[in-house]
Amino acid sequence: MERLTGAILLKAIEDWDDPKHRSEIEEFLESDWFNALAEVLNLNPAAIRDQLRQGSYQRLSIRAAYR
Repeated sequence: MERLTGAILLKAIEDWDDPKHRSEIEEFLESDWFNALAEVLNLNPAAIRDQLRQGSYQRLSIRAAYR
């Protein structure tokens, strides 16, 4: 379950970089579902949102996350 959760969050971060997906990802970031997924991985949802909006997050390849 953690790998699936991580993949969903990584895909959202990847999509954040594409302006045509930005509004959809912004909506996802404010959802209860996003909060629940982040908490499954013991991540702070507010910190993730802040890092994305400030551009201070580390970009990873989804494939690199599974190595």
